[in-house]
Amino acid sequence: MKSNLKPAFWVDIDVDLYISTIQILDFMFQNKLIVPETLVSFDDWAGTEEYKGGESLAWKEMCEKYSVSVKDILSVKYGNPQTPDFHWKKVFIVETIG
Repeated sequence: MKSNLKPAFWVDIDVDLYISTIQILDFMFQNKLIVPETLVSFDDWAGTEEYKGGESLAWKEMCEKYSVSVKDILSVKYGNPQTPDFHWKKVFIVETIG
């Protein structure tokens, strides 16, 4: 089956878990939906220690698998600062692939 999907301007990853993030990113890179100049944002970047699990590890692994270079353009902490229940929103712009 042929699809008519076009490359994305912006991809907002809001699946929270490592495996879900791997699945969506792998699909998007395989189908060339993420291309240079695509913005990729994450809602729960600090759900685990950075690059040790969750969205950040999945992003790192997919960038390595597809030889993606990115620029980190936004990091925002949000949530209740009085509790440990806070999140980081991260946004990257894809510079090159392959």
